[in-house]
Amino acid sequence: MREWQYLEKGQLVGPVGEGELETMLMEGRLAPDTMVWTDGADRWVTVTDILRPESASLEKPARSFSRGALAACAAGMAGVMAVPLTLPLGIVGLLMGLRSVREIEESQFTLQPLRGKAVAISASILCGVEAVLFALLIFRLA
Repeated sequence: MREWQYLEKGQLVGPVGEGELETMLMEGRLAPDTMVWTDGADRWVTVTDILRPESASLEKPARSFSRGALAACAAGMAGVMAVPLTLPLGIVGLLMGLRSVREIEESQFTLQPLRGKAVAISASILCGVEAVLFALLIFRLA
């Protein structure tokens, strides 16, 4: 079995065996496009190029939609419809949307990346605007 080296934060790491590469890939410690090299190779290749295609770690599941992004969107819509709850729902939706954006971005380097970044951003904007406008309305009436 060959021993492989890979780059992590600009540092050459390894050598590690293919089994360890596969484990790191499955756990999300290596991205599928991480470049690896072994003695005698004429070029660097991706970690997925060297692992068996029939390997369970390479089966990419369907990308899931972020539940947080959907919840933030629901909070924003509920805030529009339930005016007395606009401020708290707007704040909750804003926080959930921002958290979802971060979660989605972090998941892009795993085997199960999340979708819904545009929804999370839109919900964050909607909820933020709702919260600010409702807060201004309250202060204006006070």
